[in-house]
This record gives sequence, C-alpha cells and structure tokens, in this order.
Amino acid sequence: MASAPIGRAKPAAQAVIATSLGGHDRLLTLNPLDIVLPEDFELGPLMPVGGDAPELEPVRRLTQALLTNTLARDAFVPSAADVTVALYGEALASVQEIKEIRLSRFQPSGGGMFAELRLVGETFRAGAGILVGQQTDGAWKLEYMELDLAGLERIYARDEPWDPYRDRSF
Repeated sequence: MASAPIGRAKPAAQAVIATSLGGHDRLLTLNPLDIVLPEDFELGPLMPVGGDAPELEPVRRLTQALLTNTLARDAFVPSAADVTVALYGEALASVQEIKEIRLSRFQPSGGGMFAELRLVGETFRAGAGILVGQQTDGAWKLEYMELDLAGLERIYARDEPWDPYRDRSF
C-alpha cells in the first residue's frame, strides 16, 4: 500500500514592501543609487566638500585660518578685515582648538551669498555667519562676518543621549 507524503513544501510567499514603513526600514523603498546629502540640525543642508565654485575660495582661506585660531585678513575686503580682527581676533586666539567647521549651503542675500558656520571644539559649539560678495575686479571676498563669542566660552556637554528635537543648547 502506498502512503501519501507526510509534508509538502509550501510555495514561498512574496515579500510585500509596505508604503508606511517607519524608522530605518523606510530606506528599503528608496532607490539604492540615491545619495543622502549631509545635513546639520542647526545649519540645514551642508555645503558639499571639494566644490570649486569661485565664491568658496575666500571661505576656504577663512576656515583654514579658523582651524589655527586666527583670521585670514586676505579673505576679507579691507574694511571688513579691520572690523572682524578687532572684534574677534583676540577671542579666537585665546579659545581652545577648533576641531571642525561645518558650512551651510549658500543663500543669496544682499547682492552676495550668505552662509552659516558652526565651529566645533572639544568643549564648545559656536555659530557664525559670513557674507561673500563679488568685487568689481571679479574676485570674491568676505564682506561681513559675525561670530557667537558667548558660544566660544560656554561649556558644551551632554549628560544624556542627544535628541535633536529637544536640544535647546544652540
């Protein structure tokens, strides 16, 4: 007498991608070739690294100088260089080492381009704003800079895991 098979393999069910995936699972629905651009919760979208736009040249000189706790006078128009060094030169020289500088994307403003910077040190976070304008000779120069001096002196420390939606330290 022939016996019937004890078990049969069921056909594999097709996986369904839900349109309401939450958390990191939502990345399953994205095109794998899409690039996620860097963003900062305070600054918004960041300037891409390695851009060759002419308005970036004075910003590069400024950020290189800031990483050594100085200001690049040659990146500014002469009148702005005098004011900026008078306002911020001494404070920058006495602050701890700046470890990282983040630069937001440029926004058109007042005939020039405005960007925000975030200076990150071991124990501090300070914001800054710069205005870059094209001069009559075609060169791009910094025409204005503001710096959060209190942020350079304020101790920045986290006692618990960071939640960007509740952080009021900036």
